[in-house]
Amino acid sequence: MGRHNAWKKPPKLWRLKTKASHVGFDPFLSMGTVRPPIYTSSTFAVEDAEKLEHMFRRAYGKEPEIPPEDEWPIYTRVSNPNFIMLDDKLQYIEYGAENARVVYFPSGLSAIFTTIMALCKPGDTLLFSYPVYGGTDHQIRNILPEKLGIKTREINACDLSLAEQVIKEEAKNLKVVFIETPANPTLAMIDIEQIAEFTHKYSDAVLIVDNTFMSPILQHPFKHNADIIIYSGTKSIGGHSDLISGFVIDKDIQRASLINSIRVITGPTPSVFDAWLLLRSLDTLEIR
Repeated sequence: MGRHNAWKKPPKLWRLKTKASHVGFDPFLSMGTVRPPIYTSSTFAVEDAEKLEHMFRRAYGKEPEIPPEDEWPIYTRVSNPNFIMLDDKLQYIEYGAENARVVYFPSGLSAIFTTIMALCKPGDTLLFSYPVYGGTDHQIRNILPEKLGIKTREINACDLSLAEQVIKEEAKNLKVVFIETPANPTLAMIDIEQIAEFTHKYSDAVLIVDNTFMSPILQHPFKHNADIIIYSGTKSIGGHSDLISGFVIDKDIQRASLINSIRVITGPTPSVFDAWLLLRSLDTLEIR
């Protein structure tokens, strides 16, 4: 038995709200229940020890990814059926993410921090738009330089000529350009496609877009050549002020596997109950 409906692509005629309700969950893999159960188990049965070893090695990035239909939960820090269902839904709700990898986190800030850890080392440079969410701002201005030795520099990404100049200046050691649009709390808008063009023209850096404010419904960063999309699921995606969560969506499967392996080994484990609440929230995301 493989993933819940993961290998079944939704029919092309399905609209987004239908995908949000039905992709990722097969009632007949859960005793016929029409709503996803909450899988509170910490540990899951595996056929043999050799298979278990390979699964942990994959989780730690020591072996290649396997086809989605062959994935099996082994330990909730690594994965859980509720997380898998959520990943499957988000792949088909996010524009251009059908072949992407979703990595689920306990908060948006842990998603941001872990992703930067995967992409940057001491001496590398990260550029970020201003303003950004307060927790993100503190993390980038203080934690990354002081604790990880990453150079961070603010850019006015709304001023395209200035943004191009700064990206060009920092190109040598530039690994990440991080933008949040619309910005929290000013709602400043950034031209994603133009920043992506500058980033990819002058460097081999990755463009990360925090799309929390707009959600997958109203803005499509992959359509505008973003490399990675990050969300706080707490806000518009959750929608009910009753959960904390975050996501990374990356079209580069190898890079996403690295991000996930760092999440697994450093330990930020999402709440199974919050994942279940998010499955509920996604049913009404398009309507909301």
